This record gives sequence, C-alpha cells and structure tokens, in this order.
Amino acid sequence: MGQFAGLDDVTARFEGVIPASRQAWVTTRIADAEARLVEMLPSLATETSPVRLAQAKQVICDAVLRLYRNPAGARNEAAQDYSVGRSDPAASGELVFTDAEIASLRIAVRRRGFGTIPITPFRPHQPSPADRLYW
Repeated sequence: MGQFAGLDDVTARFEGVIPASRQAWVTTRIADAEARLVEMLPSLATETSPVRLAQAKQVICDAVLRLYRNPAGARNEAAQDYSVGRSDPAASGELVFTDAEIASLRIAVRRRGFGTIPITPFRPHQPSPADRLYW
C-alpha cells in the first residue's frame, strides 16, 4: 500500500478486473504517481486532513487508471463500425494529472493585496458645520 492509495483502491474504481499479471505494474505506477504528486505539491507529504487525503487517493487512482486503459497513448482507435477518440490527458500515454486535479489538491492561500500601504479613493474634504465657523 502506498502513502495515499493502494492496489485495492485502483481495483475498486476500475470497471473491469485487473489481472494478476498486471497488478505489480499497477502497484508500481501508484508509487510513481504518489511520488510525482508529492513533488508537485510538497505539502501533501505531511498531510493529515482526511478530506485532502481522500482527494489525493482519487486523483492518484484516476491517473493510474488513465494510463492503464491507454498505455500506448493512442488518440484514435477504429475497428469496423467502432471508433473512439480520446482527450489529451487520456491520450498522453504518460502518468499525468489534469489541471483540475492539481487545483483540487492545492491549499487555498489568502494573498495580500498589491503593495504594503492601504490606499483609499480620493475624496475632497467636505467641511463640517463646525469647521465653517473658522473660515
């Protein structure tokens, strides 16, 4: 079992049966996916939030299954009356994460506004009735 996902997690998400001869390959690819994900998002290495860990498990399983379903990276496939086309992430033939998957795992950080001095819009001074006594 890997840090985030294991063979059982990938098998549970797969619509078919992963043969015993391919299970070692899937386990290796899970480890590869976890290493790549932690490299991209170092904060995952020490993560303890169950929600974020569940998201990481889903992202890793989806990436491994994309590669398992299409290891050669074929974009189009046709046989007699059957034809299928795949999108870029599914047709890469590499272990990749989509931008949406990475965004779902990023920690939201509140960013400071531009500059360090607060700026307010210019408003001309409106004298109060008390100020008018001195004018």
